[in-house]
Amino acid sequence: MKFYPLVDCPSSEDLKGLGLNWSDVANITSPNGNFHWKNPFRIGIKGIVAVPTDQKRPPRQGEWYLSGAVVEAYQASKDLSQSFRIARLVIESKIVHTIVKR
Repeated sequence: MKFYPLVDCPSSEDLKGLGLNWSDVANITSPNGNFHWKNPFRIGIKGIVAVPTDQKRPPRQGEWYLSGAVVEAYQASKDLSQSFRIARLVIESKIVHTIVKR
């Protein structure tokens, strides 16, 4: 499954749908002290990312959609008239492998 980074900040409702709230993510910042929405919204070694659904249609206000030459996820601020691939948010887990030389 392909994951796409979020450009927009997830809403409280988005977080609630993932089983999270702002206290889970409020202290996470980039090295310069600001959120950097071009990267997945980080929670420890997990990130909130978007995955495509099987729908391609004009997004409604509040829905996530994929767009761009370098595809990223945006949240529609109003109903849009142009068709885009609709997305949903998920928590991506990073699996870290340790190689031990014997």
